[in-house]
Amino acid sequence: MGGYFFGGINLVNPFPSEFQVWQNNGTSSGLSNNVVSSVISDNVGNLWIGTEGGGLNYYDRKSKNFTYYTRQPDGLGSNLIKTIFRDKDGNIWVGTHAGGLNLYRNGGFIKYFYHPESAAFLNSEISTIAEDSSQRLWLGIQGGIQDLKIYKRSGINLTDISEEYNRKALAGRNIKRIFPDSKGNIWITTSDGLFVVRSDHKIIESLVCSMLNTPSKISHVTSISEDKNGNIWLGIENGGLKNTILQLNICTLIPLKRQVRNMMYWVYWKIEKDIYG
Repeated sequence: MGGYFFGGINLVNPFPSEFQVWQNNGTSSGLSNNVVSSVISDNVGNLWIGTEGGGLNYYDRKSKNFTYYTRQPDGLGSNLIKTIFRDKDGNIWVGTHAGGLNLYRNGGFIKYFYHPESAAFLNSEISTIAEDSSQRLWLGIQGGIQDLKIYKRSGINLTDISEEYNRKALAGRNIKRIFPDSKGNIWITTSDGLFVVRSDHKIIESLVCSMLNTPSKISHVTSISEDKNGNIWLGIENGGLKNTILQLNICTLIPLKRQVRNMMYWVYWKIEKDIYG
């Protein structure tokens, strides 16, 4: 299944079959908007689909109909959805542009980090949400406000503990992805470099990549994942894949062959681990 910019949702079964395409068709069997930014499944296998302008779409697999959630006083803070995240308790968190952080609750939404009176806030978006092993929420914010926010979570209550961390290294950088690995480290990709918060302290440090004995900054990271051996894989905008070992800051560049004729620009938006790790 994949979400596409202006292309709606495309679903294919593991057995030979045609793609099923969901797009806006003016009925509850279609999307509210064809620009899809994020897709996740909930604990019962139904889908939450974020759109750019149409709010949040909830797809019930049994009824095969959509429920739409939009900007309302007791609803979303914005119809521009940037990311959706399901925490370890099954709660659905939604990051928006100019609408803060939204938690789905009993048919409505609770808003956090919501400051519509601020011009900087209205030009900002929550680009990524992650949860560490201690159930702390990590938010990446870009645009008018460029920041890393860290919250201690207890049920639906959030306590801002961001000031406990040394975040100076991230100043002036848009945060793209936050990825907790299996060892307790938090990886942060930005518009200008790769950073990590190691599991044993609260200092955010910049990483350089040593290839051919030449240290260099790792930039334009668009996706990140971990394999079964604990190695971190980075997708580089227009630059292939890199495999990195944190302890030594050593990277291996793996250029991918361009299979599409006349393809001039590659962006690896997401890396997933298969059944073999």
